[in-house]
Amino acid sequence: MAHCSAAVSRRPQSNSKTTALDAWHRPTSMLGRRVYDHNIELATALIAEPAASMEESLTAFAKHYEAHAEAYQTVARRTDLPAALIAAIYWRESTGPEKSALQHNDRMLRVRQSLRLTRESTHLPALLTYAEFYNGLGYFFRGKASPYVYSGTSRYTQGKYVAGGRYNARIRDRQPGVLALIQRVVAVATTQTGWGS
Repeated sequence: MAHCSAAVSRRPQSNSKTTALDAWHRPTSMLGRRVYDHNIELATALIAEPAASMEESLTAFAKHYEAHAEAYQTVARRTDLPAALIAAIYWRESTGPEKSALQHNDRMLRVRQSLRLTRESTHLPALLTYAEFYNGLGYFFRGKASPYVYSGTSRYTQGKYVAGGRYNARIRDRQPGVLALIQRVVAVATTQTGWGS
């Protein structure tokens, strides 16, 4: 399993308490705070448990990320978003390295404007909140864990939006979610005391 070391958020420093990390990353809008608190709850004591069928995709993603690291770092500098988060979202949105990772710049910038992230952020609830806003809040408004974010973890079992924007409670998302993808290439903590370390 390939890993690279996680960068630390500029503010607060890596030895700050969780409450300080929380204060810095907490979105300013009421809806943003609700989604952020939702992801704090889901991320606490979470267990990454991707199905064996996801391993091929996770391995391919790790190789893709390593091969295209400089391209993602370029996007990270331009958007001020973490490279691993950009790559994980890209992998969910596309199917292979033939497409330019730069294609999502404008949308990524629009979403980032309402959320407090920098390209050095490693605060897990903040990263997951960004991914959920990027994909859409349909699962949040249903009180469900988003498979876009949580597929391949203990927080997601089944339920997915299908063609035409219809929600089907019996379908299971077979792709690894953003969290499982990030964890494959960056060491991020999933316990409350470890956020941002």
